[in-house]
Amino acid sequence: AADVPKLKKEIAGVIKQMVADLPEGKSTSEVTAVTLNGTPGYVVDYEAAISGEPVIGRLYVLIKGDKEYHLTLQTVAADWEELEPILEKTARTFTLD
Repeated sequence: AADVPKLKKEIAGVIKQMVADLPEGKSTSEVTAVTLNGTPGYVVDYEAAISGEPVIGRLYVLIKGDKEYHLTLQTVAADWEELEPILEKTARTFTLD
């Protein structure tokens, strides 16, 4: 956990590339440090298209030990405002043992 902040520049670049690799993918927020239920990592919001449908999502990249975990919250863009609080509440239940 203590080493995760040292990786910000490297991980931010990787996360931005992951989003850019999505169809029509673009980050809509900065990559920021986060701790999700005691697990450190980074989070970014993004927009993309799936089968031509605009989607909005949030990508968490969490690091524990020598493993990296990706947690994605995503919905069609028209439903994001309504569903984001529910998706975020669900994400907050995610734990690593």
